[in-house]
Amino acid sequence: MMQLKHEKSQSVGREGIRSKDKLPEIGLGTKQAMYQQRIERYVTSHISKVDRTTLNDIYHVSEYCAEIQLHMQSVEKDTQPDPSYMKRQP
Repeated sequence: MMQLKHEKSQSVGREGIRSKDKLPEIGLGTKQAMYQQRIERYVTSHISKVDRTTLNDIYHVSEYCAEIQLHMQSVEKDTQPDPSYMKRQP
């Protein structure tokens, strides 16, 4: 019976302290670093190395490279300069 009272008194004392109050305060810089680590671990680790280096470049669209290359090859034939244009220069 004595043990039960002792256990109750310990549990009553702990009820007033929340687990959030026990943790140290984490600074903004640390939170941002932790966020960047999570992004790296869960998002960018699944992206190829070439795409990771150009991730912030909005004009780099690697998923369209094949179509862009085909278009450039088809247009190249029509946009070639005339090989004899220098002969016509004064």
